[in-house]
Amino acid sequence: LITSIASSPRAQDVRTLIFHCSEPLGHVLATPASPIEELTLSNCGISSITIGKSHTGTALKHLDLSKNNLTTVPYFGYLPELTELDLADNSIRSIREGSFTFNEKLETIDLSRNNIKRIELNAFERPLKKITLDENLKVVCDKDWPLFLRYATKNNVEWSLPGSNDVQCDSE
Repeated sequence: LITSIASSPRAQDVRTLIFHCSEPLGHVLATPASPIEELTLSNCGISSITIGKSHTGTALKHLDLSKNNLTTVPYFGYLPELTELDLADNSIRSIREGSFTFNEKLETIDLSRNNIKRIELNAFERPLKKITLDENLKVVCDKDWPLFLRYATKNNVEWSLPGSNDVQCDSE
């Protein structure tokens, strides 16, 4: 795994890093430094990730953590330039309040094919352009689902959850 690209004379020209992992990484510590704008760690067996604060700042706009083993939404507060986040095909169960508080430029989140059953009130504090929730059908059974719908309507958020009208919720 690459630990540094700073020693390369052309490091300042690198804008995109795409990792192809042959073995599961487990926990990852990532500190994306400028000028990296796009980082793909898809299908790397990541069970947790800590995003560290870069002393040089970060220009990261697109982060792809799809097809991993994440069960919670990691803290992305040290990525103020982030506009697009792909968390599809993980094992995320809920979206907690304040999950994206410090990501003021975030526009698009793909949460497709997780196991999301709950979206807490104020999970999305800022208006986003698009939230994809495909194949997380049990989320409509959450007591806060109407609040998410109100948020999406009020902020003109494009969202998708095909098949949500056909879900049978278990009565408790």
